[in-house]
Amino acid sequence: MTVLGNGKVGIGVTAPESLLTVGSITEGTITIASDTDNNSADSDAIIRFVIDSATAGTIKSFVGYDQGIDKAVLGYNGANQIVVGSSGRLGIGTTAPAILLHAASTSFDGTIFRLQDSDGTCDFNPESGGLTPSCSSDARLKTNI
Repeated sequence: MTVLGNGKVGIGVTAPESLLTVGSITEGTITIASDTDNNSADSDAIIRFVIDSATAGTIKSFVGYDQGIDKAVLGYNGANQIVVGSSGRLGIGTTAPAILLHAASTSFDGTIFRLQDSDGTCDFNPESGGLTPSCSSDARLKTNI
């Protein structure tokens, strides 16, 4: 391990390029362990990105594992925004995805999903009366109509 005078730390490297540089010729895995006493306590393994202070600042985003909901998480402003469970279901705005891709919002009403390719888009707006898709189309397909 190397600790430079400027505060940069290197593990497996002698010239760290950032505050923490980890390197290895044979292994590139970093393990973050929580609940090491195996008591099934709700202990998360999270990497937090904080601004304004290293100890009591504002958590802007995080990535890791939330043991309480048993899912991998990506969050923003202290809330889980995207979760993936062992079933492979992806939740956006929900911590309990019911289907393979589940997008939810309790505070937003309008278009929540967009599919786009090089020549058009389809926006989807679920309403109480059903799904309302709105799609553009390629002008090249509109000949002899």
